Amino acid sequence: MIDKQLLLTVLKPAHGLFNLLVLLLFLYQAGKGILIRRARLAGAAVPFAEVKRHRRTGPAATALAVTGYLFGIILVWYDKGKILVHSLHLAAGSLLVLTLLATFLTSRRIKADTPALRTVHFRLGISALTIFFAEIFNY
Repeated sequence: MIDKQLLLTVLKPAHGLFNLLVLLLFLYQAGKGILIRRARLAGAAVPFAEVKRHRRTGPAATALAVTGYLFGIILVWYDKGKILVHSLHLAAGSLLVLTLLATFLTSRRIKADTPALRTVHFRLGISALTIFFAEIFNY
């Protein structure tokens, strides 16, 4: 049997590193989104290759973020026997997941004639990134 403390010494940094990589993926995703948004607002040709990449990467990045969140909950439960040990971290992570899911669900409703939904999607994305940074630096 593997020693619990030895396992935790590997899994805790793995959780942090995984979520840091997910944040980097979201920053990449945000860059694509801003590029698309600027083109639309300028009335220029929409970069369809970037739109396709943005649409493909978003759901995968959201799934990875939810996976990191669940991994964190399981990790704390395994270590402490309860999940409310790091309540601020849990609250920020929960808010992040809810914001990401709202961003994802909003993106599914965006059509060519729904600029208001694009603005909601943009603002939710900015909120998610802000929460993500706060989550990383509050622990």
